[in-house]
Amino acid sequence: MTKTIYIEQNEKLEEILIELADLLKDPEKVIQTVNAKGNEIDLGSGKHFSWEDGSLADGYPSICLLMGEMDRFFPSDTWDEHGYQHLRALQESVQKTGFHSLSLWGGVISMAMAARSLSQGGQRYQHLLEQLHQYYLQCYPAMLEQSIHNLQDNVRMQEFDVIQGWTGIGRYLLLQKEHAGLRKSLEEILHYLVLLSQYKEVNGQIVPGWHVPQKNQFLEKEKQEYPNGNFNSGLAHGIPGPLALLALASLHGVEVPGQKEAIRRITDWLLQWKLMDDYGPFWTYRISLEGHQAGMVDKVQHREAWCYGSPGVARSIYLAGRALENEDYKQVAIESYLATFKRPQEIWGIDSPTFCHGLLGLLQLTHRMYVDTGVEDLKEHRDRLIDQMISMYDKDAPLRFYDIIPMNEGKMNHTNAGLLGGVAGIALVFISLIHDYDPDWDSVFLIC
Repeated sequence: MTKTIYIEQNEKLEEILIELADLLKDPEKVIQTVNAKGNEIDLGSGKHFSWEDGSLADGYPSICLLMGEMDRFFPSDTWDEHGYQHLRALQESVQKTGFHSLSLWGGVISMAMAARSLSQGGQRYQHLLEQLHQYYLQCYPAMLEQSIHNLQDNVRMQEFDVIQGWTGIGRYLLLQKEHAGLRKSLEEILHYLVLLSQYKEVNGQIVPGWHVPQKNQFLEKEKQEYPNGNFNSGLAHGIPGPLALLALASLHGVEVPGQKEAIRRITDWLLQWKLMDDYGPFWTYRISLEGHQAGMVDKVQHREAWCYGSPGVARSIYLAGRALENEDYKQVAIESYLATFKRPQEIWGIDSPTFCHGLLGLLQLTHRMYVDTGVEDLKEHRDRLIDQMISMYDKDAPLRFYDIIPMNEGKMNHTNAGLLGGVAGIALVFISLIHDYDPDWDSVFLIC
């Protein structure tokens, strides 16, 4: 990546970065801060704190990623030791509770990503990593076989998505493609995604294989809104995630039969469901089975975020364009980003300075797109987002930034230490902006 931000921005970002990392270096203090009285959130399923030990979203692994990057650029300091403290706390937690999944964002692979990030380029934690890899290799075959079996009429979003599913796992395996066992597993996951991309019959109509029936929809609200199931078009949980992995694997020289056809099939489907407003192209969250049958979107939901909305979808289409050397795909993606910034910010649907559903995700995606395309308008939009992020710094906030959460009545300023909705993510993006290097920490978002 290319360091092209203003000197004043660079200096301010580094100042904030050091402060954020310092606030996150002590595991016990982090948990005390996040679990402080009054910081509970309730989105309808009961009050809870935004901390889960083994979660890459908001647990020890997220801070391990940050400490690994801090150690890379400030090796004379003690960031590696602080990273070790977080990794040790994670190990102790796993020894007590075990692993609940294989996933990148909350399971075996989450811990592996944490250890890899602290390994100083493979010099440390190799025994731990190999233990985790062998555990994964023992467990995954039966689970992947079940997911393949479910493709006909029992697909679950959690089986294929970025957060809990094979797409997120596959992205970590791509980082480890020189490991024979992990590469074999990656190729089997790619084969599964090729099968997922194929069409099948549902209720008498031919539809894409990623149709999720009502019984397997994650939220009760979704089950009511989509009684015959839906096709998820968000990067975090929908088909753009598998598309991004298929494209990235191809770009990194890992391919299975039918992979390029799957990339084209998914991309063409996304382009078929592209919507247009006065500013340009955008994508809704989901397509109902009835809407798919009628060829029209029956419920338009949109925001300019990583998890759902145009930035995440367009990034996956851009990666597909690179993998297939298709300039039309890449151009649509660029047009989508330019359309985002033509829209008034009050209709973006994002208020928080965080990654998942906030300005930070849009910032990192725009930065990646600018570096890849060289489109100068994207640089200008990125720099404005940087200024806006700096303006959201709050010296009175426990961790200097709040995750702003929409509630039934108004919004809540919530303290979160993690990668997905917290300040570890903010610090990592700031590192990417002020240093001239190509990071791989944001690969967990399937954007590179």
